[in-house]
Amino acid sequence: MAVEGFRTLPGLSDTMHRYTSERLFPIFAERVISSRRPDRQISMEALGLTVGAAPFEVLQRSGGRRVGDEIEVLPAPIADSDGALTVDFLVHGVRYQTLEAQARISQLELGELLRVVPETDNEWDSRALLVTDCDEVCLGYVPGPLLDLLHSAESCSVSVLRANGPEVGYHFRLLVRARLRVPAGYQPFSGPGWETVA
Repeated sequence: MAVEGFRTLPGLSDTMHRYTSERLFPIFAERVISSRRPDRQISMEALGLTVGAAPFEVLQRSGGRRVGDEIEVLPAPIADSDGALTVDFLVHGVRYQTLEAQARISQLELGELLRVVPETDNEWDSRALLVTDCDEVCLGYVPGPLLDLLHSAESCSVSVLRANGPEVGYHFRLLVRARLRVPAGYQPFSGPGWETVA
């Protein structure tokens, strides 16, 4: 099946072939924070991981984002024993927030509750969701691939997992956990826009 605008990933170009490997494919492995980087320990602490964390764990927590492309890895939501879904994510767009917001992120406490607020006048995406503190200081945005999930939730609570200072760079400033209840039968990452190409 052809999908308009679909681009294959380098090294994974045959959409009719099932690729398997015991290791991360190169396109993803090169997005894991290298053990040779002098800032690896700082980055791992910012992500709430140990220096010895497995590559896939680092990739899903960090998102594997690189300047100049649109690839991002996000973990699938995990179902609790009571049926609630949990998903951790790095708040996007921190670099575009005010100096007040930058300072506020550094002051956030582990477990502090945050809010998710629709930004319907967002010129890029009318479904955008802001992440704010309880005083409505805008801290950043929910990642685009998670918007369907959060918009579908019947209830949602978001709390701080890691709040880091500016020394880690904008992308790793704020790591949060969302706990959601979704309608019975709802399947995350399904429906229009999530179809496979084969």
